[in-house]
Parts: sequence; structure tokens; C-alpha cells
Amino acid sequence: MLEKIIHGIEKFYIRITVWILFLKKEKVYGKKGLKFSKLFYLAKGFYSDHPVPYDFKNNKYSDYISDIETIKLAYLNHPYGRLLRNKLIFSNYFRSYFTTPECYCIINKGIFEPVNSKISIDSLAVLTEFTQKKQLILKPLLGTGGSGIILLESGSNSDLYLNKQPIDHNELQKLIVSLDNYLVTEFIQQGRFTAQFFPDTANTIRITTMCDPEKVSSFIPYSFMRFGRQRTIPADNISLGGLFSMIDLNTGELTEAFEVVKNQKVKFHSSHPDTNAKIQGTVIPGWINLRDVFIGIGSIIKPFIKIVGWDIILTDNSFAVIEANNGPDLYMQAVSYPFAKNPAAGKFLKEYHIRK
Repeated sequence: MLEKIIHGIEKFYIRITVWILFLKKEKVYGKKGLKFSKLFYLAKGFYSDHPVPYDFKNNKYSDYISDIETIKLAYLNHPYGRLLRNKLIFSNYFRSYFTTPECYCIINKGIFEPVNSKISIDSLAVLTEFTQKKQLILKPLLGTGGSGIILLESGSNSDLYLNKQPIDHNELQKLIVSLDNYLVTEFIQQGRFTAQFFPDTANTIRITTMCDPEKVSSFIPYSFMRFGRQRTIPADNISLGGLFSMIDLNTGELTEAFEVVKNQKVKFHSSHPDTNAKIQGTVIPGWINLRDVFIGIGSIIKPFIKIVGWDIILTDNSFAVIEANNGPDLYMQAVSYPFAKNPAAGKFLKEYHIRK
């Protein structure tokens, strides 16, 4: 009885939190002032403005997973979502499923807290010395969207480089003191296939899995590949100015790459604008196996995790998963890919009460 009451309170709290977050984000992203059109979009569950507007002229509102439904999806894995949100927990828990980055320590305002039983990085001196052996990634323990990611490495003369730019010891010390709740991990070296597009960022693949509500299995509603640019080093995220290309789920073939530019427009690229590497029509090697591996993993974790956005780095011989998203951002569907048109995704939304 008590358990049912607690569960009911949690559900009510989540509903209220979803609406609060929706309205907070509308305040940030939406149009200013109070107009009928703004209220209309809000009533439909969409922010009144977007970096890339949805094509409501050629698609129905229900064809898209709305903004408020996207927020609801972020709570669908509760209380197990922390396995995905916390990068240290994620890396350690999912290591038995696939390769994840080795984690070394957490930095809190200049204080080093080792988290690795074999390698103890407990000071800035040890950290910089270790960069002579391995490139390191420093990133927010709970961050999303690629913001705040730092690549730290040493050159041939033991000079330090931060995001490919030289940095002296004093500057690095000031930076370390400013970092709060940061995780230090190994840098996963991408393979030749993805490096050809832009070698200074990881060029990750996002595969999103949803569990099938009627079967002991999962499915992939969409997948895309990101491409970094000079301005996004060391990250490749779209929100930072990167590109993305949708992946044909049956063949692994890449579409034209999309770039979100100013004035709510999208720019298309058949090749990478910085390196001229061909994107459109290129097929990801080993795609069918990669796709099926994550369908299988999504099926295994179905009892407690319903939706995941996996961020994957392809290596020459295999792959590694650098992190996973508890509530994957879906704004790329505005570029002619309304995800809720997928019958399996529509059924998923209704079965788990994301959509009535």
C-alpha cells in the first residue's frame, strides 16, 4: 500500500516537473510576447519558436514527437535514468556490454578524486604527466550537448595542448581550479573511416533504441552521424555548429549532411565543407552488425530502460560508446524526418503514456 502511494506521488511530481521544464524552455526558445499563434503552438505541445521550424504545412502535428513529449521521454527510464545521465556510472555499468572510456578521476574546484583502482590521478602534476602516455578528455559528469568538453594532450616536447591549442602550466592550473564536477577519461581514437571526414573531432554515430512494448525486443526509430568542424573542436555536436547526416537503417547509407544556420534555415552539404570528404551516398562499414548489436542491447535492458540515445565512436576494428542519453534531443526531425510517422514509434508513445 505504501509503495503504491509513493509511486503515485512520484508520477504526480514528474507530471508537474515536465510542465515546469516545458514552460521554462519556452521562455528561452520561444517567441516573446503573448500572441494567439504562440498559445496555439503551446497547446499542441511545441515551443513557439525553433532553430529549425517544423514543416506543419506538409506534415501533421502528430507526425512529430512534440517538445513536451520529448521532455516526458526523459523521465520514462525513472529511476534508472541515472545509469545513463552520470557518465562515470554509465561507463562502469555498461562496460560488460561494450567498450566504454576508462575513467580516471573527478575534478571538483581543483581537487582530484581518483575513481580508478589501477591508475591514481590525484593531482595536476600526475594529470599532466599522464598526458605523455595518453590523450585525455575532461567533461562535465552530468553534462549534455557537447558543451564544456576538453581535450588535453602533450606534444613531442611535453608541451601541453588544450583542444589542439597550446596552453602553459599556469593557464591550465587556473582552468582546473574553475572546473566543477568534471570527469577525466581516456580519449577514444576513432578509426580511419570516420577520421576521413574531419580528423580533429570524434564524428560520432547516434543510434536511438526504443523497446517494443509488445515484444521482448527493441527497435531503432532513427540514427544519424555527426561531423565536427574547426569551430567545434573537440566536440562534434550540432548545437555547437557541427553537421549531421541521417543514416538509412537498412543499408547504412548517409544522406546529405545538414547544418543549422541563422535565420531558421538549414544548409545542405553533399561533402564535408572543411575537408571535402564525400558524405552523401557513403555507406558506414559494418552497419548491419552495428545496428543489430544495439537492437540486442536495447532488448536486454528493456525491463528497466525503455529509450536510449547511444553515442558511438567507430574504431578500426570495432566501436566504443562514449556516453548515452536518457532523453535524446529530437529537433533534427524538423529537417523532413518526422519521427512519430514511424508506426513502431507511434505505438511506443501511446503504450508508455507519452501520448494519449
